[in-house]
Amino acid sequence: MVTSMIDPTEIDPEDLDGSARKLLSGRPTGGIKEWHPGSGFTDIPGTESFAAPNGVLVSDDGTQIFVALSTGQQVARITWGQNPPEIDVVPTGITTDNLRWSASGATILVGGHDMD
Repeated sequence: MVTSMIDPTEIDPEDLDGSARKLLSGRPTGGIKEWHPGSGFTDIPGTESFAAPNGVLVSDDGTQIFVALSTGQQVARITWGQNPPEIDVVPTGITTDNLRWSASGATILVGGHDMD
């Protein structure tokens, strides 16, 4: 699983400030892709509405994907293996950048910062 914070086709090299404003706006800008040998990358349905997705974790059994939605100030949980995948989000109150499992593997630690 990989995150794409912004669709590269939407980056205007002549207006990088505008591209950055879009990325920081909290509006949908990217999505999640999965990769498999032989077939390459495919989009995960429903994630195209994510606001600057960044850090990503996958549960040990592969049934859940957790994604930091940076400018959306949320963490998303994607229940994988059903079509379409079920997506739930919770607010974090911070610009959520990275996710990591705790030492026990039972808790997700969230890293980010306050934009104010």
